[in-house]
Amino acid sequence: MEQDKIWRETFTIDASMVDQQLEATPVAICNLMQIIAGNHADFHDLGFDGMLAQQRMWVLNRLSLRMLAYPQWRSKITLQTWIQTMRGPFSYRNFEVFDESGNSIGTASTLWVALNTETRKPTRWQLDTSQLPILTHKTVPHGNAEKISTPLNTTIFKETIHKVVYSDLDLLGHTNNVKYIEWIFNNYAPKELINKPLYINLNFLKETHFEEQIKIQSYQINSENNLANKQHYHELRVHSSNELTLKAIIH
Repeated sequence: MEQDKIWRETFTIDASMVDQQLEATPVAICNLMQIIAGNHADFHDLGFDGMLAQQRMWVLNRLSLRMLAYPQWRSKITLQTWIQTMRGPFSYRNFEVFDESGNSIGTASTLWVALNTETRKPTRWQLDTSQLPILTHKTVPHGNAEKISTPLNTTIFKETIHKVVYSDLDLLGHTNNVKYIEWIFNNYAPKELINKPLYINLNFLKETHFEEQIKIQSYQINSENNLANKQHYHELRVHSSNELTLKAIIH
């Protein structure tokens, strides 16, 4: 439901969303954000159907998520989302996560780009924003999602290959953006993720498709392999061409 230009929905954390600590995973939180973003866009006829009718689609370009705590299994959380800016094909959309007591436990900033469905390039189409609920003053504490640069003083401590499979694909026929987060976390053993990361920043650079082999490289600035206390960088590349498809910071 939209109120005061903000869209809100409440969800119950079920068993499919939690890990061995009985807490929702970062992947689950990002999935819920994607759901409410789609519902809000649909409400203004700018969701999947509304965009496809104009040969356009929304694609996630950047995402930053900061969590103060992760909700427990069977608890209820409320997510809210709003549009901060809309300029041409670019849109910043923000999120906030609340626990059952109404405490804010997480915020996120995302940058979306409207692409032409045929060319897969940003469209010159200008959207009439006069009727859209834009809240330019309502930012998130950690700021907008930013461009990532991998430092030079890093070394690769893990590298795996993932072949894009059917379950990775979304309704647009390319890899669902949340799947990239899942692939990165699958690069770690469960004991390395007992303390889940509180900050995730992603830059989406290139679409990937069915049966492409993706090289997942994880970098660290020091020799300690501890995701809970150290900042790690990740780069995903198409194995055959070495072309970058995603950059990430997680800590």
